Amino acid sequence: MVYSCGYNQYLILTDSYRNQLHLTGCTCGYDGTGPHGTHEALNILGFKVPMGFIVSAKTFSISHPDNDPEYHQLLKELDSKYIY
Repeated sequence: MVYSCGYNQYLILTDSYRNQLHLTGCTCGYDGTGPHGTHEALNILGFKVPMGFIVSAKTFSISHPDNDPEYHQLLKELDSKYIY
C-alpha cells in the first residue's frame, strides 16, 4: 500500500490492485487536526509513522512496513527522534 497527502488535500490509500480510498480531513505539512487524523489512520493501519514526520512532510508516499522491512526499520529510528 502507498499513502500520500498534502496541505488542503486528503490522504489517498492505494492497495496492490490500485484501488484507492480518499480520506478527507487527513492532511500533512503543518501542525493541526488534519495531520493528527493522518497520524491516527496510518498508525491504526500498522504504519507507526511518527507525528513529526507527518507535520514536516508537505507530501509523502510510503510503502506498508510489512512490504518493506528496511522502511520499517527507518520508521523505528525516526520515531525515537520526534517528541510527539
